Amino acid sequence: MIKQVLKMISAPFALGAVHFLFSDSITRDFYLFFMGMIGVGALLVWALTLIEKTYYIGFSYLGFLGLKLIVFMVLFGETLEVLSALETISRAAYLIPFFVSLLVEIGALYKVLNHTSKSE
Repeated sequence: MIKQVLKMISAPFALGAVHFLFSDSITRDFYLFFMGMIGVGALLVWALTLIEKTYYIGFSYLGFLGLKLIVFMVLFGETLEVLSALETISRAAYLIPFFVSLLVEIGALYKVLNHTSKSE
């Protein structure tokens, strides 16, 4: 199953890595935050599968997503205020780390939930 998850998330992860290498420091901070949160989310999913509560994965992910966005707003609130002075297209480029991490998380959850539903 781990090979399937890695295969599923490899494309968004590779695109995110390329964007990370050629981005500015603010975008890199965003990537580091979201990649750290992917690790915390993976631990959450791993813990739920370890205690065999896989039917809570979807709901716990939604709660974790909300918590992640709140923590992001608290940590990067001042930075987001500075970015609000930029043009709309320039601001949209700073959303790429969020969407890359979202694609990685959704791809991994899709594989995990499909695997657990087939095994039941």
